[in-house]
Amino acid sequence: MELTIENYYNKIPNKETITTRELLIYLAYYLENNLQPVSAANLKNCCLNLKIRPYSNIPAWLSDNSKGKNAILIKEKPGCYKLEREMYVKINEFITCLLYTSPSPRDTERS
Repeated sequence: MELTIENYYNKIPNKETITTRELLIYLAYYLENNLQPVSAANLKNCCLNLKIRPYSNIPAWLSDNSKGKNAILIKEKPGCYKLEREMYVKINEFITCLLYTSPSPRDTERS
């Protein structure tokens, strides 16, 4: 079952306190995981689908984060990127843990 962007977004921790710029890495993961190119247009569409004001300069964010030894993106072709492997694995582990870890409805005991 494919996870909708809305359901995926609801699993992101601290989504209310992170900036749209910080959210872009999670949206890039969502796109890549759903076999969609990580592009400025697709990232903007994710924001619009979530009714979030898109980050003002997504193309610059993509370009800036694909340069240097601390790059988190790899440029595949003009305008299209993918997450650097270590970043993808890190987000995948984090998101997978959040998606499949939830309190049991029968567990009424509070900690």
